[in-house]
Amino acid sequence: MRRKRSAGKDLLIILVLIAVVFGLVSFAKEATITGQAVEPINHAPAWTGETSSFTTVKNEFLVISLGEHFTDPDGDKLTYLASEASNIALEVSGQQIKIEPEQDFTGERLISVFASDGEETTKHTITVTVLETPEEPEEPAPGINDAIKDQDGRAVGKKIEEDYTFDTIIDNVERTPNEIIITFHHNARDELPVWIEDWSDYKLSKETALPGETIKLTVPLVKGIVPKFKLHVGKTSDIFEFGKTIPSVKITDDQLNSGQYQIYDRSDDFVDIEITKGESRAVLNAVASEEINAKIGKKESLRTEVIAIDPIAMGGATITLEKTGKVSVIRTCEDFDTETFACHGEWEVTDIPFTDMGDYIIFTVDHFSAYAGGTATNLTIWDDSDLGTQFTGAPMSFYANFTNATGAANNTNGSCRIRFNTTGAFGPWLNMTFNATGTDIYNYTTTFNTQGTPDYYEINCTGTGENLAATDTFYVYQFIPNQGLLSCTHRTGIACLPGETKVLGMSATTNAHAELQNQSVYNTSICCQDLSGRNTILATGTTFLNLSNYTNAHAALPNTSVSYPYQANISGSSENITCTYTKTSGVCAYPYGCIATISNNTNAHVSDCSNNPYSQTVCCRFPQVPLNSTLNVTKNITPSPATIGSNMVYRIRLQNLGPGTAHNITVNETYPNGTSYLSATPAPSTGNNFWSITNITAGQTRTIRITLKILNSVANGTFLNNTVNVTWQNDTGDNASRIANASVQALTGPAVQRRASGGWPASEGARRMYDRTAEALAAEKITPTCTERWHCGEWSQCTGGQKTRTCTDQNSCRTAYSKPAETTTCTTEQPAIPTAGQAIQKPQMPVQPAYTPEEPEIKENKLAAALPFITYGLITLLTISLLIHLIREHFIGKETHDILYYSMYALFALSVLSIAAELLLGEIMPYPAIFAAGAIVLVFILDALLRRIAARPPRKETPATSIGIKQEEIKEDELEELSRKLKELKI
Repeated sequence: MRRKRSAGKDLLIILVLIAVVFGLVSFAKEATITGQAVEPINHAPAWTGETSSFTTVKNEFLVISLGEHFTDPDGDKLTYLASEASNIALEVSGQQIKIEPEQDFTGERLISVFASDGEETTKHTITVTVLETPEEPEEPAPGINDAIKDQDGRAVGKKIEEDYTFDTIIDNVERTPNEIIITFHHNARDELPVWIEDWSDYKLSKETALPGETIKLTVPLVKGIVPKFKLHVGKTSDIFEFGKTIPSVKITDDQLNSGQYQIYDRSDDFVDIEITKGESRAVLNAVASEEINAKIGKKESLRTEVIAIDPIAMGGATITLEKTGKVSVIRTCEDFDTETFACHGEWEVTDIPFTDMGDYIIFTVDHFSAYAGGTATNLTIWDDSDLGTQFTGAPMSFYANFTNATGAANNTNGSCRIRFNTTGAFGPWLNMTFNATGTDIYNYTTTFNTQGTPDYYEINCTGTGENLAATDTFYVYQFIPNQGLLSCTHRTGIACLPGETKVLGMSATTNAHAELQNQSVYNTSICCQDLSGRNTILATGTTFLNLSNYTNAHAALPNTSVSYPYQANISGSSENITCTYTKTSGVCAYPYGCIATISNNTNAHVSDCSNNPYSQTVCCRFPQVPLNSTLNVTKNITPSPATIGSNMVYRIRLQNLGPGTAHNITVNETYPNGTSYLSATPAPSTGNNFWSITNITAGQTRTIRITLKILNSVANGTFLNNTVNVTWQNDTGDNASRIANASVQALTGPAVQRRASGGWPASEGARRMYDRTAEALAAEKITPTCTERWHCGEWSQCTGGQKTRTCTDQNSCRTAYSKPAETTTCTTEQPAIPTAGQAIQKPQMPVQPAYTPEEPEIKENKLAAALPFITYGLITLLTISLLIHLIREHFIGKETHDILYYSMYALFALSVLSIAAELLLGEIMPYPAIFAAGAIVLVFILDALLRRIAARPPRKETPATSIGIKQEEIKEDELEELSRKLKELKI
């Protein structure tokens, strides 16, 4: 038995060594710590060139650098091949492909090029177009002083020097809103240097150019134009000069605040400059000066802003000036100092024609000094009694239309006042209010208690250096029949006058406490009467205020939740009075009368209606009887005269002159021929010319604003006549109507605005100006206010004999008068597969379309994922078993049981199988394997050391002899025999 176990131990040691070897193999097989080995993924090359279309001309070759168009995501070195195409000779050398058409061949061919990184291959098809020699210019290469033009035909440069040993061909000049892009190539036999002179802000695709290689130069625009620079090609060089010198512009207003300006390119050697300050501007055409000093500001003596520019060399100017009033003439000052902004002479009237656009005027000049708009002096006055019957106590309005060359229409530089004579003498002057919402007139509204006799009013209007006055009569007919009219007055220190009744007492005229009408603590009273004489006012009936006490009281509205115990009442002797409460600061709509104002709905102080009123107003009235109403319908048109091809605005004004309310009003507009409807405020109720209005009370005004466009087909000088029909229903149920007519002459404008064809505005909303009449534009079928500017993308590849592109109008005109074609016919020839013996090497890789490799999908293998942990567990158990064996053998002194030996054999076998499975499945987890292998090695070393110690003989004084050993064996035999006999005796 002892020999068997020794042999087993030796076998176990051998197996442990094998396990160590497997552990080392596991370590060497390490791929990833996570237990999942992933092979590096190779990515195929990709075509990253900006274009797949290349162009050359007949009998000229083309060189393309494939290394600049293909990119390998992994940074691998690429090799290139190409397939043949009929009529085209191809030669691939390194990273370049030379494309040489056959003699006199023109047309389009598709060529497949291949890029390989050694593992993956990408195919990309390019289009090569061989053109005839261009007709414009006559030679492919520009000659000295030949114009270089952009995609819209505008000259942007010229050739100024030439090297006659080769030609430089300008392939394309594309101008965008922000930059100019010039592509070119040369036909020299050698590589040539390329550089830029006199400008630093540019981007050059390459500083050297191979024969036929396309070079791209990008230069940012400056203020919307191409800056001046020189392009050199070659050592002795072809030299091209592009761009223009950018003028310096200084613009301020009369307060030295800066304005804005834009510079626009032209097709000649000049520029256009737009100067802007607020709503006013000047567009200078064909400017040759390098310095411009301009000012735009206000002068009190004129009706528009003033624009002044020091004399410059120019072709003409279109001026737009914001109006501050009516304008009938253009004035100029030939001796104007732009530094002091002062005219040293007279503002002379000119015969320069202009177009009135409502809020501004437009005119053109051929030289510059200072210009502004003005008009002749005029004052027209009228009142509501000129339009219909006016009643006592009803609101009545007075009007003044003041226009002159030196007075402003907006109260800034002019004013109008009015005074009345109803007692035999004129009263104080009262300021009139300017209406800037379309009528441009002054007005004043008031009420009168007189009746039956004519009275007088005078209006005085003043402008800088001018003063006009006019006097007229007005007539208040009588009180409204069968209608009481309540009027209340605050009297201090005196009792109410005869015919008046006290309805409330106050401690002062404002910020006051109140008391009932029968108290006499306070000396201010609210005294009311019926101006019509139909009623005597009583302090009973309708409660208009609640009081907290009979005197020294706060007030509250009757309709609030606060219940004060005392009431202030009012009524008529034969008619009741009703009250309402509005936040109108003492103003009550006719025929209501104001009794008082209070500071709040409850716990309030009281004030009068005129001197220092509170917001909350107590308005009361007698019952209203049905009344007829009179609608005054007026209509004006701006601008007048109007410009053909532009817009005009109709303003319809409906004013109820009273005394009743107009109900169910309809407005039916008839538009003249030669116009088209654009918009209206408020929007029509039906269609584009019909409005329904519920009601208009006495004194109220409604305005309808309609915008029409005058068609280009209208003949110059045509009068456009227009009629509006208004109907309404009175309080009495009667129907009424009124018709108003208006007419405007349509003329060809002296100058209209349009954006240059193909022009690039420097900023959104900027416009370019040309001296073109509306008639000329109409003949071109172009809307004057917007000129199309189309930009088209690249043509698609030819499919089914057709190719397409997308074109976009950069100006968003919503028209397509000059839209380029987006579809054209084409012919294609599929690339042929190269054959042996031809000039082009046949590709040795499969022809596959380029693709972007996808990341491989990794599916989870649960067994493979668990194997490293199984191995780890098995080897750990094996290690523990070995340790138990060592402890029993060497420290306890007991032999290892057979079961433990067999268990260790089984654990070892399973560990070997598990490691083998890991190797097969590629799931080695190195750290558990290293740990287990290391543990086994340590156990093995410990076992060897302990065995060596156990085998060492004990130290004795004398060496043992064979006789001694034999005696020990005999003693052992005797002991065994003695033990046997003892057992027998016990039995």
